[in-house]
Amino acid sequence: MSNNPYSRLIVRLDGRRLCQTPELYGDLVKKGIGGFIVFGGEIEKLKEGLRFLQGLSERPLIICSDLEQGLGQQVMGGSIFPSAMAMGYAFKNDPSSISLIKDAFRHIAREALYAGINTVLAPVMDIQNNPSNPIISIRSFGDDPETVSMLGTLMIKVFNEEGVLSCAKHFPGHGDTAIDSHHALPVIGKSVEELSAFELIPFMRAIESGVSIIMMGHILATGIDMERPVSISEKAVRFLRDRGFEGLIITDAMNMGALSGYGEPDAAELAITAGVDLLLHPEDPHGLAKRIVVSENRRLERLYPLLSKGDDLLPDLDHARVIAGKIYEKALTVSGDIPVLQGPAVVIINDEISGVRKKGAILASRLSPEDVFYINSKEDIDKIPDRRDLLLAVFSRPGAFKRPLKDFRDILSVLAKKARLIISFGNPFVLQGIEADVIYIYDDTELAEFVVADFLFK
Repeated sequence: MSNNPYSRLIVRLDGRRLCQTPELYGDLVKKGIGGFIVFGGEIEKLKEGLRFLQGLSERPLIICSDLEQGLGQQVMGGSIFPSAMAMGYAFKNDPSSISLIKDAFRHIAREALYAGINTVLAPVMDIQNNPSNPIISIRSFGDDPETVSMLGTLMIKVFNEEGVLSCAKHFPGHGDTAIDSHHALPVIGKSVEELSAFELIPFMRAIESGVSIIMMGHILATGIDMERPVSISEKAVRFLRDRGFEGLIITDAMNMGALSGYGEPDAAELAITAGVDLLLHPEDPHGLAKRIVVSENRRLERLYPLLSKGDDLLPDLDHARVIAGKIYEKALTVSGDIPVLQGPAVVIINDEISGVRKKGAILASRLSPEDVFYINSKEDIDKIPDRRDLLLAVFSRPGAFKRPLKDFRDILSVLAKKARLIISFGNPFVLQGIEADVIYIYDDTELAEFVVADFLFK
């Protein structure tokens, strides 16, 4: 079965589209597709659709998804947990938070299985040590190898206990980059010795902890391979195998800009020739299936019996929200002083133009409408009254295809001088160089807003 070229492909599955045109995905299953990466859908309908696809397949399908923060990150009806960085700070602020974090990981696994997802593309094992990093940021557990290793391996162990496959990403580490590999190829010019002393520590711990899959980043790590990104590098694959990794190796998404210099067919061929087991998110699966030449893969054959087809026990979603709220409370970090607020106004700015939902709605609900100001351009600054108690709520989150707010950093610099207190929802590094009293929550979810609002307006 694993000598079928389709078996090496993990293709995109739109949960909503699955309900509308199941035959589209069914045809891929009949051709022997390796599995799907899930985006979107509603939990019950997705569960039904994935069960239908599993029933068509001669062997269990790999059903994976980017659930770094839980099922709700991709699927309506699932829970959303705090970001990895919020969990990292919860642990740093109060080590007893580890029990809450462990419960959160267990909920992520169980909700995934309920929906029919048997493989979670997490943990992120990147160490966030570059403030200019546009894509990792709060997706990382922290800026040091020990925190990232400890929480990442905890996730792996909990997933193993629950029967969910884990995937450590993005080897050899995407943290010390200033380029998003969705758009271009990042370069890490460190020697193997330097990588081994820092970036590689979490990945080696992941191997020791029994991680099922390692995702190769689209990164040119010159200490490993001077010529090719690790995702299509035989030297990088050999590097992992020589260090005892016997699980599956998967690429990051094949449609990302970092590989644009190769083209998808050539990049896929190079990856398979290099010894990569699975190709993630190809744009043209049928074209690649004709192009790549594969043989029997014992690693894949060993994996199939481990793939769950789902679980009918729905976890307690209310309890999941309680756990998430407690983690946010532990993660909340104050830098400086919290002033006594009298008749405050709040200014809300988001570094992304987004029509999905208005950030800051929870915080704004605690004040009168005339005391809430949204910033969408430089001109909006003039509408803000001169007040002593001005709160500035800053929303910033890493994203692959963001629509950035024009002049965001210039606007932020002006607003920071006016504010008595800044609330950082999400990426804390956007405030680098700004001297102010700040509340950090390391996430931009509605629940994070509730926790901050309760903290400020008790």
